[in-house]
Amino acid sequence: DCPSYTTLTLIVHPKPVIPTLTNYELCDDNGDGFMVFDLTTKDLEILDGSTADLTYHLSLSDAESGENAIAAADLSNFTNQEIHQQTIYVRLENEFGCYDVSQFNIIVRPLPEVFTLEPLYVCNDGVNPLVAPFMLTDRTNAASGGVLGTTVTYHESVADAENNVNALPSPYMGTNNQVVYVRVENQYGCVSYMTLTLMIVEAPVDPVLDPLEYCDPNSDGIGVFDLTSVVPLIENANISPVTISFHGTYDDAFYDANNLTINNDITSFVNTEWYNQTIYIRIEGVTECFTIADLDLIVHDLPQITAPEPLEMCDDDYDGFVGFDLTS
Repeated sequence: DCPSYTTLTLIVHPKPVIPTLTNYELCDDNGDGFMVFDLTTKDLEILDGSTADLTYHLSLSDAESGENAIAAADLSNFTNQEIHQQTIYVRLENEFGCYDVSQFNIIVRPLPEVFTLEPLYVCNDGVNPLVAPFMLTDRTNAASGGVLGTTVTYHESVADAENNVNALPSPYMGTNNQVVYVRVENQYGCVSYMTLTLMIVEAPVDPVLDPLEYCDPNSDGIGVFDLTSVVPLIENANISPVTISFHGTYDDAFYDANNLTINNDITSFVNTEWYNQTIYIRIEGVTECFTIADLDLIVHDLPQITAPEPLEMCDDDYDGFVGFDLTS
């Protein structure tokens, strides 16, 4: 029953701790859902100052067991094996065999869709036919495809668009046939590029129209007019096809509002202002240019005839015929 004694040293080694990892995202350069990732760019984030051994794995079980690590030579040019998104597992193990396991996703983000943008037209103001103000933002919805979170900017050169510098204002004073470079960036920071052509075009011709006149039999100042009678005159004055609409005010014609054709028979239009009324005709070309012509409607009262007193003469020869002086 004689005891003997010795000592046992208990040592607790620190376990490596991997911080919360961010995903690794790249923009898809060809739309196939696959990209080449340099996984070594995650080393500093994962190690976070640690000197432990870091390995990358394709499954959680491999990371837990420390088996089947991705070869070091493949880490800098690793292509995702699952389309669009794949989970990568990492193991951090120190010299004492203590380890921690974590994961992050490698994600292939889509580029914004590229659209063919219709040219942006501005009418020649007659002052400077070489330069005109272009509302570039009129093409923003088309360039973004209506996708929320998309940023669209316009640039004078490819370099400016690629470097995202010197974005153009809207309106922008541009020249005829100038090409503007459109940068479209989605919510993931992926960028596509398009081009937009600026064009200065001539407005349709608005010929001087003779008034339409109506003789009023009852002198109430109201007449009936066939507004379509001026349509051939307008069409013949323009080389290209035009769209014609009739409006009661200049502002309505300018903003293409309250088209009289909708609620009125313009072949038998009744004036709404006594005796004199101006109708404003919007003449729109095949582009977005338009001009406005004036058409006056005039109502004339018929002359008022007073019934004359009968002319009477005596028949001297009893034959029933007598010469009358009608000018009397």
